Amino acid sequence: MAVEPKIVRELRAAKPHKRAQILKRQHRRNVAFLEKKFPELAQYVSRVGIGRFQVEPDGALVAVTDKTAGTLLHPPGKLAEFASQLGEVNHGGWWEYQLSATRISETIETEHQRIVQDWVDQLEGLVPDMTETGAQTRFVLPASDKARVFSPLVFFLGLNTGLHIEYYLTRARVQDLVLLEPDPERFALSCLFLDYAALHERLGHLYLFVGEADTDRVLGTVSAAFPLSSQVWVRMLRGYDAPEFTLFADRARLHFRKNTYLPMDRQLRGMDSAVRNLQGKRAIWSDDRRGLGDVPVAVIGAGPSLDDAIEWLKRYRDRMVIVCAVSAVRALRAAGLRPDFQCALDYEYPETTLERLELDTDVPLIASINASSSLLDRFDTPLLFAEAATPNIASFPLTWRHTGPTSGNLALAAALRFGASEVYLAGLDFAFPKEDRSHATGTLHGFRQSGEDTGAPLLQTNHPASEEGAWVSTPYLNNARQSAEIAIADTDIPVRNLSHGALIEGAIPDYPENIELPPVAGLAECLEKICAGFGSDVPCRPFSTCPCELLDRLRKPLQELPGSLDWVSFVAGLDRYWCDVSDPIVRRDPEDRRLEVFASLMRHILLRWYQLMLRAPAAAQADLYREGRRRLLELATSLEWPESAERYMRERCDHGAEETNLDHP
Repeated sequence: MAVEPKIVRELRAAKPHKRAQILKRQHRRNVAFLEKKFPELAQYVSRVGIGRFQVEPDGALVAVTDKTAGTLLHPPGKLAEFASQLGEVNHGGWWEYQLSATRISETIETEHQRIVQDWVDQLEGLVPDMTETGAQTRFVLPASDKARVFSPLVFFLGLNTGLHIEYYLTRARVQDLVLLEPDPERFALSCLFLDYAALHERLGHLYLFVGEADTDRVLGTVSAAFPLSSQVWVRMLRGYDAPEFTLFADRARLHFRKNTYLPMDRQLRGMDSAVRNLQGKRAIWSDDRRGLGDVPVAVIGAGPSLDDAIEWLKRYRDRMVIVCAVSAVRALRAAGLRPDFQCALDYEYPETTLERLELDTDVPLIASINASSSLLDRFDTPLLFAEAATPNIASFPLTWRHTGPTSGNLALAAALRFGASEVYLAGLDFAFPKEDRSHATGTLHGFRQSGEDTGAPLLQTNHPASEEGAWVSTPYLNNARQSAEIAIADTDIPVRNLSHGALIEGAIPDYPENIELPPVAGLAECLEKICAGFGSDVPCRPFSTCPCELLDRLRKPLQELPGSLDWVSFVAGLDRYWCDVSDPIVRRDPEDRRLEVFASLMRHILLRWYQLMLRAPAAAQADLYREGRRRLLELATSLEWPESAERYMRERCDHGAEETNLDHP
């Protein structure tokens, strides 16, 4: 027999004239709770009551009317039945965001991919009748106990009375909830029915967003709290129809499909390369005092709108510095343009790719401290930087930020670091028309299928004319846009976006034909000053945690996973793992991100483990959990640092060391 929420049982048991008292009591309880946790909401609810809504007893329970629209919020006499149906765990109104692919890549190109796929294949082989995967595959809510199923993270978009949430919670042990209500009066109405204090007590917190909310902030808050599980499965349910919910869902579709990562083996080789680059006294950014003064910088990406900026770049070439992503150099060369700096984000490139990029060997190359010698040796002037968000072998005095995930982001970071008078973005589109080119003419890629990476409609474009038709972005490009926005928010340098595609918050939308650049003096001298900011004798501070201790921290949280399957504990453990392997290091040494080299591999393993558990038949889930836990511990125990980097870090780790130069033992 179905269990009804407490508030519904109380209303059913009460006589009609007593029902208003029950609702008022719940309202007072919610206001008291809000005064402690959300004081501004408490003031609003106390002031407006339930706004434009009216609640009156009827023959069954109560009737809820929108007085402005003159309509009921439910079928006549069936408030509870309507809420119960909406709160069913499965029906056509649910939006599901699920990781359907079981492979990181269709082709195995790295050791990282091989380890993940071998682990998945071996575990999957233990369950012959595993559910097939594919574009149409949908996970089934697994049984959590005798009366309820397990539910992943749920976004409730629009609350109304909130009774459907109460019904859902009687049927599902939910991982967590996010409550989003753009209409404050509807939130006030929900305070009559939904027990917010009980929700907070059950979950230990409450993700509640009322009124106009910043979508990226909401999604960022949630993904930070659920960094692993939100990548596999998130559910959304609308309490009523509103266009903003569709827009929110489209943005979520991009946000929760993060696919940007650097393979473990490439990062480990990068750490070895960093040792060689330090020992070889490569030039590393070490002086923020030098700047370009009154000289503007054009930041060049490989997006399709670069085509529209070529003539402008030619016209004002001697009045600006050009910092170009390596993917766009070939397009500039074809137009007779030569950049001042080329920016390469990857640590290493296949020989065939380098040949196709057609880079200028005598133009300075800006690259990571972790870049390989095989890349750097091709250029007369390699200029290196240390990225604050990248695992480094030591702490560098001056680090760059927001340099990825694209080389265009690196070019923007360089322009801002160089102290440009103004920055112009060309070819940093981060979105493109559906079924149109995703890259500029003459660049390495040219065209990319618009549906790649679960391409979703774009919310805002940079120019009004771009809003005609369907524009799409991808999780990768969406990450790049967000990174660019953060970089721009951190600077006082004006940034003008001459690109089409995505609106970049903080950058001023503009067109090349609207901009006239005045002559500048001493451009060559400015470039020399910038190059002089990269020094060969950079004092680095060793991290206090030795590399062997880091690996212990990688393994220990896995031992704390429950010995037997409990779905809520299992999924919470996945998210807690990332915090456990990163937070202790951050607290002791905020710049020490070395453990992320291995944690990125473990993240992919854990994502696939969760996915396999959801696909497995109910009878096989307990054994699959135990075997997966055992194999995870074996894998974590087998991981090692590369010999040269391990020795380099081990010899220099010192809990109380003063600043030391890593070039000397």
